Amino acid sequence: MKDASTSIAVLGRLLQMHATSLPTYVANARPWIGNGQRQSEECLNQISRDHQYMAGKIMQRILALGGSPEQGSRFPMEFTDLHDLSLDFILSEVLRYQTVLEKTINECVAKLEAHPESQSIACEAAGMAQGHRELLQELCHTTSTH
Repeated sequence: MKDASTSIAVLGRLLQMHATSLPTYVANARPWIGNGQRQSEECLNQISRDHQYMAGKIMQRILALGGSPEQGSRFPMEFTDLHDLSLDFILSEVLRYQTVLEKTINECVAKLEAHPESQSIACEAAGMAQGHRELLQELCHTTSTH
């Protein structure tokens, strides 16, 4: 059972990161959106949907291992500092967040080396995180050149 407990603990960390992510917070907070920012808004909404999808998949795996998923219901307090800011500024913050998230997910992938089924889910999350980071980098570059 120690084998499952390690997997459950790492998956629990992944669950928390996805369920209470900055993109999900921003999608729910509805920041000020200026003209021409609908693409950025949709990007953040899609990342949020992807995070919720991964949270559901991670939760299912935790349950299959006999664990009890604890999906934190509170976003970090520092996210509230972003309430009244423009989407352009928020995008750069989300990019910073996404870069750290990607690194942390990759650390979780390594910790799950002895747990192939759980590692597969973490690898999917890592691939998604990389794609999100690359998309955000492109958006931040595009908004900074306009």
